[in-house]
Amino acid sequence: MKSAVEAYTWDELAQISDEIGAAGDEAAAIEVAKKYNLCTPEGKLDGTQVKSVTLADGTQTTVQIVGFAHDDKTSGGKAGITFIFGDCVGEAPMNPTDTNAGGWEASQLRAYLNADGMTLLPEDLQKAVAPVDKPTNNVGETQEVSSVTTTSDSLWLFSFAELAGPIPTTELWGGGYEWAADIFNAEGTRYKLFNDTGVIWNDANSVLVKNFQGSPSYWWERSPGPNYSGYFQYVRSGGYPYYGYYAGDSYGVVPGFCI
Repeated sequence: MKSAVEAYTWDELAQISDEIGAAGDEAAAIEVAKKYNLCTPEGKLDGTQVKSVTLADGTQTTVQIVGFAHDDKTSGGKAGITFIFGDCVGEAPMNPTDTNAGGWEASQLRAYLNADGMTLLPEDLQKAVAPVDKPTNNVGETQEVSSVTTTSDSLWLFSFAELAGPIPTTELWGGGYEWAADIFNAEGTRYKLFNDTGVIWNDANSVLVKNFQGSPSYWWERSPGPNYSGYFQYVRSGGYPYYGYYAGDSYGVVPGFCI
């Protein structure tokens, strides 16, 4: 049985998204989404709100709804619907070397996603994508919340807090890293799908398991590790969202986008 999302064209979803984005607040946005069967009758997201996508290289994959009226469009107003890819669309390093200097804004992977990455999308989806403003620590190694600034992105990676926030200030990495938790928490808020399915910062959750070439893969978050100049955060293959590792390593790429 196809999901209700599958039955809509990208142009139709873009029109529905405009209606959701104009609803006024998240509660009103969910009521609009319920009207179009884009969530459960109870107004929840459970991971079954998916749509098939064929990429330009022939890859068959899916995208799933993660939130409603969550992201700010660069052009103004709320983007009505945010999606995440169901699996990794490839593997790549964040940067050519083990550095997080300049954060997400200066990363090689961001440059790729907003240029060549967009050309992987089918043309009707490309036309529907709305650039949004994403907050990220765009310094790298830092103890300052002021390092979090916004970039305008069409395709982007999820932040630690968008997957698993809020990050508790007294518990991160065993304590003593309150400043790091403050930085992570400034990088956005947890999406509805991850809230509704019980994702938390320090435990595995099956909704965060993403495959590459048929096997569960580690996959990148856009959050630099503020405690170390070589790290970005990533999700381990079992769905653990709180690890960080070297930016020059190749891990899965799981983009998000808004319409």
